[in-house]
Amino acid sequence: MKNEEFHGSSTSLAGRAALVTGGSRGIGEAVAESLLARGARVFICARTASEVTSTVARLRARFGATAVHGKTVDLENAESIPTLFDEAERALGDKIRILVNNAAIGYAIPWLETTGAALKTEWDRMQAINVRAPLLLSH
Repeated sequence: MKNEEFHGSSTSLAGRAALVTGGSRGIGEAVAESLLARGARVFICARTASEVTSTVARLRARFGATAVHGKTVDLENAESIPTLFDEAERALGDKIRILVNNAAIGYAIPWLETTGAALKTEWDRMQAINVRAPLLLSH
């Protein structure tokens, strides 16, 4: 499929239910908007409640109140993932058929000045969000 064919508005996703992690800003928000423009119903999640609320409101104004839903979720907590799918499917009225694993974090600590314990904590957090969460979401 040619690039322009895929990105064109003719690629219909009408009636499909999608979950976009990290969907409240940046790439995640752009992906959610693109899915909505193609007719999908979208559930976004992110860590910051105010960002989820404002992004859902902005997208609802453009695509309708039933087209998009959202929830604050910290994907570092593995137990939040099954609940996330349940809530997304209830809100969208269908099984999730499209999953966009967009949520991720980077190092937010100065490497050379950081103790071994703090470095391990930050590493474990990054692995939980960037590696374990996408694995569990995809499973």
